[in-house]
Amino acid sequence: MLIVGGGPAGSSLAARLAAAGRSVLVAEQSHFPRQKLCGEFVSPECLEKLDEFGVGERMMAAGARRIREMILVGADGKSVELPLSLLNAEVDFALGLSRASLDAILLDRARELGAEVLEGTRVASGTNFVAGRYQVQAMGPEGQKLAFNTRTVVNAAGRASSFAANPTSRKTMIEMASQRDRLFGCKVHLRGIDPEAQINGLYFFEGGYGGLAHIEDGLTNLCMLIDEKLLTDASQDRNELLDRTMRRNPVAREILEDAVPDGSWLSTGPVSFGKSARPADDSNEIRVGDAYAFIDPFTGSGILRALDGADLIASIVNRFFDAGTVSTVNLRIECDRALRAVYSQKLRVSSILRRLATDGKHRSIVRNMLAHVPGLARAIARATR
Repeated sequence: MLIVGGGPAGSSLAARLAAAGRSVLVAEQSHFPRQKLCGEFVSPECLEKLDEFGVGERMMAAGARRIREMILVGADGKSVELPLSLLNAEVDFALGLSRASLDAILLDRARELGAEVLEGTRVASGTNFVAGRYQVQAMGPEGQKLAFNTRTVVNAAGRASSFAANPTSRKTMIEMASQRDRLFGCKVHLRGIDPEAQINGLYFFEGGYGGLAHIEDGLTNLCMLIDEKLLTDASQDRNELLDRTMRRNPVAREILEDAVPDGSWLSTGPVSFGKSARPADDSNEIRVGDAYAFIDPFTGSGILRALDGADLIASIVNRFFDAGTVSTVNLRIECDRALRAVYSQKLRVSSILRRLATDGKHRSIVRNMLAHVPGLARAIARATR
């Protein structure tokens, strides 16, 4: 099996399958460790799964920070504190850890369990499917041409991957951002914020929101989702961008007073949410993680969705192969059906919450309800997980 992409979805799927004795090759276009645009929030539900992989202690050794509560701060500075026991009563904390560290740890574990890993390898956007097998072209880290002949291909290469079994029929996402209201993601690591300060959470401002999370080495991750006008008005001045976004929130402005960037800014966009366009009927490409569907970042469930999706796909693949089933079309259809059953409601709920959270008319109402209606925050959180 060829897995394209070595992020949490691809590496955890490779680990599951390799542990079951499958022959697995992971082709990752980057060299790890590498930074990735992400909130870098590993939710409580992920931790048991990561312990099962045998990487929990490695994450702590890498400097992962425990996060026990989140704060939601409106544009007016009013806030609500939400304990993370709302998400999981047994594990009442999340972890803040950079994707550079997390992804490298997961990919190394997949190697240890028997997966072959090729870093710096870019898989071509088109594949041939002949006599029940994929013929895949790729370029290796030294520019050499590579060819893979495999029964099954999994696309775990992310939301904006150029890899697709049928590129002529691929669309970016079903639920596209409109040209008038496009959203962009930005991320940077900051130094100068007290690493013991209880600042982990979401901070809203006109035109978007930003998340702060303490990570390793005394750094704080800032990841924002903002409308296009804020980005273009700031031009290339990232200090100006902070002034137009996070520093418009009175609480965030105070937190960021002495903060300075540590490393480069990352950005992506326009960001769109929802399920990827369905593969062509003659495509047997299996998708997992963000390549299957991109859920709203403010839910803090992106890494959880990657791990859960990988678990689900691994169980289906193992069942098919154990039974000697040869139809990769049926395998792709069953994987898609299983993921759709898991994602559909979560994507609908997240879409509604996004509109409420970013609509100035409703933000204060939602915040007050979270603060005063017992159990509402728990119900909302679980509906997106």
